[in-house]
Amino acid sequence: VHVTRRPHTSFTPAEIMSQRPIQPESDAGPFTISNGLSLLRALMAIPTAIAMLSHQKTVAIVLFFISASTDYFDGLVARVRNEVSEFGRIADPIADKIYVAVAVILMLILDYVPLWLVIAILARDLLIMIGGIIIQRRTGDVLASNWTGKWTVGAISVTLLLLYMEVSPPVTTIFLLLTVAMLILSLALYVRVGVQHLATSDQTEIR
Repeated sequence: VHVTRRPHTSFTPAEIMSQRPIQPESDAGPFTISNGLSLLRALMAIPTAIAMLSHQKTVAIVLFFISASTDYFDGLVARVRNEVSEFGRIADPIADKIYVAVAVILMLILDYVPLWLVIAILARDLLIMIGGIIIQRRTGDVLASNWTGKWTVGAISVTLLLLYMEVSPPVTTIFLLLTVAMLILSLALYVRVGVQHLATSDQTEIR
């Protein structure tokens, strides 16, 4: 996990939740193909929600796969076209959280997922946001994303898809356990790094 410092400034909750470096070395601006894909992923939560509430399961699953593909291609396009931007570093993880939050809440309403899973997913994001705000206020830093973040989103996505498709319990149980493990691991790593960073910052101030 890396730390990006931007002294004497305040970050929005969206920036905090992104857990990504806020200032890239060069900024391609918001109007890029990769950022458009991230925005598309967030907006696709709307037709996905409509399909789910209309009990159009096949349509919802297709939209889910399209959304997942934009998550892959926005990063690929950004690297190939060198479209690194401040907006993109924030928009990509926020788009993930919007889509997952909409999907998991609707699946709870439609009785596809247990309440405890919804609470675990949403609570993790909330705790990370609160922790990020505390760290930013005390040190002026924003913790960058780590590999567990993307893997956790991937585990959540696969698990939700399996539950929505009503795949047999042995398979879904395995992925539920994997999702819980990734939720705990990613949060624990964020907390550990955050505490270490606060301690280092306090020692620096004392010196």
